Amino acid sequence: MFTPPPDSAYVPNELIIYFKSSALDLEELCYIVPAPVIGNKQEKTQSMPAYFKRSIMAQRFYVDDLITDGALLAAIKLYGGDTLRRITSANPCTDTISISRYGDTLKCDDYLWMVLQLNNDTSVVDAAIDLTINHQNKIIGAEPNYYLEWERTPNDTYFSIDPKQKSLYSDMIYMEYAWEYQISNRAIKVGVVDNGLDWRHCDLGGGVGDNYKVVDGWDFFHGNADFYLNSTHGTPVSGIIGALTNRASFGCPEPGVAGIAGGWGDQNWSGPLGCQLIGLKMGDEGPVVSAAIAAIREGAAWNPPNYGYGVHLQNHSWSGPYDEAVRAALNYAFEHGVSFIAARGNNGGNTSNYPANYDPSRIISVGASDQAKNKVFYSSYGSQMDLIAPGGYCHGTEQEKIVYTTKYEGEYQCFDGTSAATPHVTGVVTLLRSTAFDNGWSSLEPEDYEGMIKASADDRTPDPPNPKDYHFGYDEKTGWGFLKASKIYGMFNDGYLVSHYSSDESMTFSDWSDWEIYGFFNEGLTNKYLQPGRYNIRKRTVSGFVNLPDNWTVDENIPLYVWGRSNRNGKGGYDASEPNYQERYTQVISGTGGNGLTDGIIHSHSLDVEAITYQYDVYDLQNNYIGHIPPDDELALNISVFGIQKPLNVKNIGNENPYKISLYPNPASDILYIGFELSRPASVQIIIYDVLCNPVRKLSTDINATGLNSEKANLSGLSPGVYYCAVMISGKVYSTSFVITN
Repeated sequence: MFTPPPDSAYVPNELIIYFKSSALDLEELCYIVPAPVIGNKQEKTQSMPAYFKRSIMAQRFYVDDLITDGALLAAIKLYGGDTLRRITSANPCTDTISISRYGDTLKCDDYLWMVLQLNNDTSVVDAAIDLTINHQNKIIGAEPNYYLEWERTPNDTYFSIDPKQKSLYSDMIYMEYAWEYQISNRAIKVGVVDNGLDWRHCDLGGGVGDNYKVVDGWDFFHGNADFYLNSTHGTPVSGIIGALTNRASFGCPEPGVAGIAGGWGDQNWSGPLGCQLIGLKMGDEGPVVSAAIAAIREGAAWNPPNYGYGVHLQNHSWSGPYDEAVRAALNYAFEHGVSFIAARGNNGGNTSNYPANYDPSRIISVGASDQAKNKVFYSSYGSQMDLIAPGGYCHGTEQEKIVYTTKYEGEYQCFDGTSAATPHVTGVVTLLRSTAFDNGWSSLEPEDYEGMIKASADDRTPDPPNPKDYHFGYDEKTGWGFLKASKIYGMFNDGYLVSHYSSDESMTFSDWSDWEIYGFFNEGLTNKYLQPGRYNIRKRTVSGFVNLPDNWTVDENIPLYVWGRSNRNGKGGYDASEPNYQERYTQVISGTGGNGLTDGIIHSHSLDVEAITYQYDVYDLQNNYIGHIPPDDELALNISVFGIQKPLNVKNIGNENPYKISLYPNPASDILYIGFELSRPASVQIIIYDVLCNPVRKLSTDINATGLNSEKANLSGLSPGVYYCAVMISGKVYSTSFVITN
């Protein structure tokens, strides 16, 4: 009797199909690989450019466009099949043979292997059996997309031999899956703001400098370079983030632990070192505010060779009372683009602890979990906490001891508390920043890394044995859920990506509030209007919609996520906080899942995103009128979108031409000018697609001038052929074709 595999054994709603060539319109799968441009010369290469291969592998083909056999198409659509994607980058127009290592010529039809996406909960097992049995004339076979066991298991003793690093295993944050995609890039700097970092520990490199894991540091409490001394707390924190990984017998008394962002060693104890660690010491047992301010500020600053460390992330496994100077330092770091990860605290109550409770859009606030991925008893919680991560309990049973890491002055130790949970999140965000660096995602902001971490958290639902006060979506005990390194990389693998959108059209203004006295800061970015000080102000809400293009998937089974972003030096309002740091701010109010406790980030119900920001009306204390801050023409709503884009057929977009869009010259060679007419200022996005509908050039700009406008696209490096230019203005897309000649 046939027993179907459990649902957990395969990817939901996906089938692998090996087609016969007569079943597909192979011309739709053909493409031309552009030659890479090095200087002014066309150079040969053994493989296609990485950016082009990414676009080829990201393509989705509608089944109606690709499948030529009517009976097979009807059967596939009966099961909810809607799109196909390649398994390999094999080109049916060029890749029909392969040469073996023995010199034999082999037939190659790798392009006939594809993945079918089903758009419903139909059993993929039933679909596979039916298609394989009843359509043998057009397919070789079909099967579920089974999960396999990952082999990237580090050889560090306390991970693989004496398994004490339980927090990293598959039933918790599942680092083995994430390490298949990212081991961390050396370019990423992590500042450990703590009581030091013992670089002498062999699992932390045994030295300081460019060729070591720990590259630099300072003791801001004592004013010297001995930041390793008495680092009983910062050393275990650092080990969780970045202890050298896969380096058994690295010369340590014990073979070691695996750091989340520790690179990847080899049998010679060498290999990539992973992220850079920088020890920013702010005290021994009890830090002081001055040292905390110095560590945060100098850690964020970067003016080589004399000042600052230029870190990309800061880990803060400490807490204290509210302090405005520390909050100002945090905002200074935020303006430098630093991800700020902070521990919620260990008093077990629904209380505010700082820095974790400062401005929520600028901090990832972390609580601690037990071995069952539920909130551990001692972890503080409450509004503004973003998620929980492994903390465990070292004084409990063996099952409760889930975190094991480096120890000050050598050896290893169990470590617990929100101090242990926070560096787990820091380590995963370090991997995300490494992935962004590897892929050239230079526009991502700290809010985007926070949003992706929240979107990929493992939601702790009310099902037993979880307490009844856990909720679907956000709750105050677990935030958005439990940290899951494997899930975020699974989402990337499924096609999730982050895009930014802005709108300054059709905004609505509330009435002005009553007059108050507010404080303002203006350090950091240069687009500040007010000098530091106190002012008489009233404020109003600026609201509106950001209308997303319809190529985003809106589906309860494929969630779409949104959040507000700062937009840095671009247009935008301010937030409503006092004191105000004059930083751009947008709050999304149409997201769901927040349960009235925080802003919802799920937006699977609509492509119309409602958002708000704030504007101030300002007098100085001598009653001199200053004006609207930001000025009316500087207001905009700025959001990030994290989701999967549907296949976009630019060939069929927009016969209408409301903006009088024109392309010249056509045919073009190195330069294409895109002309259009605006009746009011607008955000304009221009994307050039090749004949396979893959984006090859992108332009995005804010146009303030009404009337006729023109943007220039550089076409150098693109092969001759037919292309499509899609112009998006105010959410409306118009597309037309053009030709590139030699």
